Amino acid sequence: MKGKVALVTGASSGIGRATALAFAARGANVMVAARRETELATLRREIANLGTGAEFVVADVSKASDVEQMVQATLKTFNRLDYAVNNAGIEGSLAPITDLSEDEWDRVLDTNLKGTFLCLRHEARAMLACGNGGAIVNIGSVNSFLGVQTASAYVVSKHGLIGLTTSVSAELAPQGMGSTSCVRASSTRRCTNGCEGLSVTICTTGICCRESTSGAPANPKKLPTPSFSCVPTKPAISPAPH
Repeated sequence: MKGKVALVTGASSGIGRATALAFAARGANVMVAARRETELATLRREIANLGTGAEFVVADVSKASDVEQMVQATLKTFNRLDYAVNNAGIEGSLAPITDLSEDEWDRVLDTNLKGTFLCLRHEARAMLACGNGGAIVNIGSVNSFLGVQTASAYVVSKHGLIGLTTSVSAELAPQGMGSTSCVRASSTRRCTNGCEGLSVTICTTGICCRESTSGAPANPKKLPTPSFSCVPTKPAISPAPH
């Protein structure tokens, strides 16, 4: 990934932070985005210490202007965009449907679903303009397939990501780009590279696979079970959001 550029949203903690560090460890320049400036500044220093380019931008993905500025800042800093990981998301307040407020419903869907739409739109425009192809990963959840009591807004937002991603993938694939949705099986499982809850994916034809140490896409059949899966499971009721 040396010389390539990755943009990671929701990078101030958790999966987003680990993803950004994993890109940097593989030689990519990384733009990290989130709402918490102090955490982003700390992460930028850590990435720079790995010897790759690093910058951050404070952004709320539910706001179109913030997303546009985020992508433009990436292009201005690194002059290209090759990979994007749309990880920003919130769980929201858990409440039964009889008590769930319209404002809370809107807050969750604006961040998790509309935010991913906004990111996809601007990231795809940038990648197509650069002419180098690209790969976009949207971080889903086991609740992209499973319902859960008192978390209807969150579940709907994650279900929606599957439809959004498959539709966009069909649009972009003929233009040399890949878009996929990765499902977080557990944010605390440890991967082979030592990053918690992280499986970096390279997506070219709608198939998720980890990057091999040689830099070429590895054969998914030869890999241990990753922390993320792109394979839907049978719908069921989950006891709690993941």
